[in-house]
Amino acid sequence: MMVCEMRFLENVPRFLFFTGKGGVGKTSVACATAVRLAALERRVLLVSTDPASNLGQVFGLTIGNHVTAIPAVPGLAALEIDPEQAVEAYRERIIGPVRGMVPDEELASITEGLSGSCTTEIASFDEFTQLLTDDSAYGQYDHILFDTAPTGHTIRLLQLPGSWTEFLSTAAMRRVSARSRDSTSTARHTQPRWKPSSTPPAPGSFWSRARSPPR
Repeated sequence: MMVCEMRFLENVPRFLFFTGKGGVGKTSVACATAVRLAALERRVLLVSTDPASNLGQVFGLTIGNHVTAIPAVPGLAALEIDPEQAVEAYRERIIGPVRGMVPDEELASITEGLSGSCTTEIASFDEFTQLLTDDSAYGQYDHILFDTAPTGHTIRLLQLPGSWTEFLSTAAMRRVSARSRDSTSTARHTQPRWKPSSTPPAPGSFWSRARSPPR
């Protein structure tokens, strides 16, 4: 057992993901790994992406959607990504800069548009990606461990960028197609109904007399 543990902790990468179906022990293994790495004098951040996280119950304290040091384990901190709090922070980053600059009705419309389930997914993924890329906030940690939600939820979280890229690409193609149709329709309606013939007018015709210089 000791040999397996040492092999498991050899050359540990900075990011570790503990995944699987609900009830298989992801949280227990993630917490045990975090404690062991902290005991090796590594700075560790343990993150739960499960909306029903119980990291706080494991360590006997309230954690929530902010980095919380674990007093009983020096070098270890934990974070529970709360979808609702993530949405509030995400919404404020968008609305805050324009508050007081646009009418209240427009601000209310923007707020309503950021109240759907899609916004919750985007906000959670936004916070998740910050943990992977924001060295200014999380660069001090040697390891960041993710105690993920059950498999279906985690797969959806990881597929979100591709889903949104496909959605945006489809929307862009529809806009281009609509503009093309509008341009064609406009050109058809503005085209003159009569075009002068390039054939020279017959002698003695009205156009011939109109073009003849006065005598």
